[in-house]
Amino acid sequence: MEDEGIEKQNALKLTATYDSIAEKYDSFAEKGLYKVPIWLKEKFEGLNFSKPNILDLGCANGYLGKIVKEKFENSSIVGVDISPKMIEELKKGELYDSAVVWDLNAGLPAVEAGIFDIVLAFGVFEFIKNPSSALKRVGEAMKTHGRFFTSFECFNPKKHSEKIVTDSRIGFPRYSRSLKDVQDLLKEAKLEIVVYNKVTAYKSPTTGIEIDYFMCEIKRDRNV
Repeated sequence: MEDEGIEKQNALKLTATYDSIAEKYDSFAEKGLYKVPIWLKEKFEGLNFSKPNILDLGCANGYLGKIVKEKFENSSIVGVDISPKMIEELKKGELYDSAVVWDLNAGLPAVEAGIFDIVLAFGVFEFIKNPSSALKRVGEAMKTHGRFFTSFECFNPKKHSEKIVTDSRIGFPRYSRSLKDVQDLLKEAKLEIVVYNKVTAYKSPTTGIEIDYFMCEIKRDRNV
């Protein structure tokens, strides 16, 4: 029960942080030299969906929706984010068909099985202590030929003594992972990596900390 209380407090702090920057999120992403759009554009070039159904987990203000619509003009996008203010900002852009406020620590919201061609989840799993439930549901929500594009914060023993990164300035932990940690989580969820890149994808404009990620293209396990 104590752990549940701590996790709830962490979720509230995370929500408050992202609520506070919702109106200026684009500026934060640009100042942070956010590399995800560039990486994602390259990955989208290899896909040939005409009218893909897309699930964007941790969608923020719909920042990546612009990238999606550039490549897939006729796509349908569903957004999910823990921050109500981010969802408010997202709806102003009218790029997403629907969006819900949801804490992914509880897994995914109710979505049908086998309906999404593409699932996105960037800057999400470093805030989830145990993402097994969410990852399993991602696999179930994807079509057989679907693709899952996501990031995991890299554990770097030269920078971190522990895989849980604590910072009193933000008030909630981040969970970094080794490549084997990522592979084990995906295997449990019946998913596998197609390709990954280790990228310094973000530099915090408030703390100056550079964060390395495993940027992954993932598919459903072919043996399932």
